[in-house]
Amino acid sequence: KYHRTPLHIAAFEGSEEILGIVLDHGADPDVQDSFGLTPLHLAVTEGHEGVCRALLERGADTNTKDLNGRTPLGVALLESKAEIADLLRSYHAV
Repeated sequence: KYHRTPLHIAAFEGSEEILGIVLDHGADPDVQDSFGLTPLHLAVTEGHEGVCRALLERGADTNTKDLNGRTPLGVALLESKAEIADLLRSYHAV
């Protein structure tokens, strides 16, 4: 419906194990759904810090914008996820 991939679902659900398997099989960590959301956007929204860290360690782009122009850091700040915002900044998010 929203063109979400298994990687999006793993990030949304907070499943680091499935996330790792999907990434190991070549999934693009920056794939966007029909709203421009990446798995990192979804992990941030749901507060899954471990998933965020795993995506960042696999090279997820911290500055990809969704269709509303929000980056994962913007989402973290909007959702009051301070620890995740700090994590994103450590990976040069703006």
